[in-house]
Amino acid sequence: MRPIAFTFILLATFVACRGGSSEPRSDRPLSSERTTSAGPTVVMLDSVRLEESDSGFIGSASGFAVDAEGEIFVADAYSARVLEFTPRGDFVRAYGSKGSGPGELERPISLMPIGDTLMAVGNTGKNSPLVFDRRTGEWLTSGASSGYVKSGQAVGDSLWLGVLSQKRGTSLATWLIGADSMHYFGPVPDEYIQSTRLASIMPHGPFVVWDDTVAVGFAGVNHVFITDGAGGVMDTINPPVARRRGVPANLMDEYATEKGVEYYTQLASLLMQIGRMGDGRLMLIHHDVRQDGDRFSATAYLSLVSSDHTLACVDAIVSLSPDATPMTAIRGDQLVTFEQATDGRDAASWVKTYRIDDSTCDWVPAG
Repeated sequence: MRPIAFTFILLATFVACRGGSSEPRSDRPLSSERTTSAGPTVVMLDSVRLEESDSGFIGSASGFAVDAEGEIFVADAYSARVLEFTPRGDFVRAYGSKGSGPGELERPISLMPIGDTLMAVGNTGKNSPLVFDRRTGEWLTSGASSGYVKSGQAVGDSLWLGVLSQKRGTSLATWLIGADSMHYFGPVPDEYIQSTRLASIMPHGPFVVWDDTVAVGFAGVNHVFITDGAGGVMDTINPPVARRRGVPANLMDEYATEKGVEYYTQLASLLMQIGRMGDGRLMLIHHDVRQDGDRFSATAYLSLVSSDHTLACVDAIVSLSPDATPMTAIRGDQLVTFEQATDGRDAASWVKTYRIDDSTCDWVPAG
């Protein structure tokens, strides 16, 4: 077992000015509508401990994904590699190595399994998705984006990427794997256009694509846009808040102040994942981050949005280890978590799978 490096990906990737209070007020008003309605329930199905060794351990998790077959992928910022494990937790192989040359990674963050043959990795530093051969672990090709690739999804021969550009006023990009350029499009909330600090500290834009429709969200605000395949907004969801922090009504005033990045990561609930279930409902995962000294942890909240986007069942609390910042992922109709638990200085890594029980839901207007 290995010691945990206590980091949070938004903190580790972006640097802001320090100063002022490090913790937001607990009584601040919220812009999200409040509800006391009951949410869904998450029920654990499986818990798997990952096989780690001196040459293949996770020092500082910075990305997480599970493919359709249950294969597990964890990005490790410490070694600048991606580690693959079987559904039973057995180590398979590593992708990449630390560096800035071809096929090397500086900080892997977003992981995108493509079928059973390719693995794409969003890499900060060079702002590029790298593509590896899943059968050998070898690097195949790279693309160049205009910003950090924070999320992605394979669609046919292309990758759809969450690449927020304040200058362009776009939130998404598509890349035909191997092509020299990308196509940028997609909506950006007014708050992100108005505040350079918000756009630089919270650039994470989770999304999901199906048919000719996209649901795209933003970590720092409560909006989820439903767009057509060209990025034209057809609907907007503002899911109510029951148990998570929500977003302060004075968000723009807060981001106009000079405070440390730690303050902003604890200011609001951060939308980290969007998925689409088999029956057409959307699944949203928010994280409420907490800081204790140099240690960051989080509580996750799961919400459902009806297939017609009019109703929501919000804020099932997901019990997570407090020992390090957890990672969450959506696999079909299931929630999957990556957690690290420590006993003294040693740590173990676990992947847990949950099913969603909606029989406890009180459905309310989605906003």
